[in-house]
Amino acid sequence: MKKLLISLMLVFCLPLTNSYGAACTVSSGVTTPPGGDDCQNEPESYGVTIYTKYLCTAAPVAPTESSAYDLSNCVKTLDAGTAGEVVRVTSTSSGVNFTSTMTRPPNGVYTHGVMLLKNEFKIKQDLIFSSSVTADSDGSTGVHCVTTSDTGDEDDQKSLVCSASDGATPGEFTAQLTSFDGGGFDPTAGETFASGDVMAAYLLNTSNQLAGDATEAAASAKLLGVQTFAAPVLVTKDTSGFNMSFGVSTGSTLWIGSGSKISAGSGPFRVLMTPTNY
Repeated sequence: MKKLLISLMLVFCLPLTNSYGAACTVSSGVTTPPGGDDCQNEPESYGVTIYTKYLCTAAPVAPTESSAYDLSNCVKTLDAGTAGEVVRVTSTSSGVNFTSTMTRPPNGVYTHGVMLLKNEFKIKQDLIFSSSVTADSDGSTGVHCVTTSDTGDEDDQKSLVCSASDGATPGEFTAQLTSFDGGGFDPTAGETFASGDVMAAYLLNTSNQLAGDATEAAASAKLLGVQTFAAPVLVTKDTSGFNMSFGVSTGSTLWIGSGSKISAGSGPFRVLMTPTNY
């Protein structure tokens, strides 16, 4: 997941927690409940809302609590307007067809990528566990668990219902993130990948500054992701556009929370943007 596939492919991986656990243990479709840590798994479907995407010739200026982010070194390559564009993918999706305005960047060397996203992550799960678990939303128990259709902070325990028997239809749980640290408030996250790519993510307030607390993050409901590419991306006269696809093999997080109840929420995803030539 965390690599440049070819020299002209941009990999945008967004970590949604400061540190996240290993992949969940799954055997023949049966998932082992997480122990003392969380684990990452692939949801039935995963959705995000994208507002804008940029390519940058130098590092953008990150937001602080007293100043907004500065993208003067960047060019906008996708604009979904104030409403944004909801993108949903599944494990069998071959790519994403965007209806937003796409703009070809000028020829040049690009060292960074930026995305502005809505701070909501739409998760659909249909799980079979190896042992009975207790659902966070209503205390129901069993080995068969599906996501609810609720919306809320990931820590509010609204995500799953469980049963001893199969057959329930999963809803789409809309997870809202108000901190990158489940134990307190942290508006920033960062990750360095084996490829050399470096990711930083920021929760914003309504002035596009770094959120000062969870209330400001919730009021804005926007998140900025900035990636430093391990290898600069070259756009030439032969570049006609970009194909974009999402990878969500670790798009959901499972953990045992308050009251020994199991919860589901967002996990890291990636966007692949492949230049196409005339």
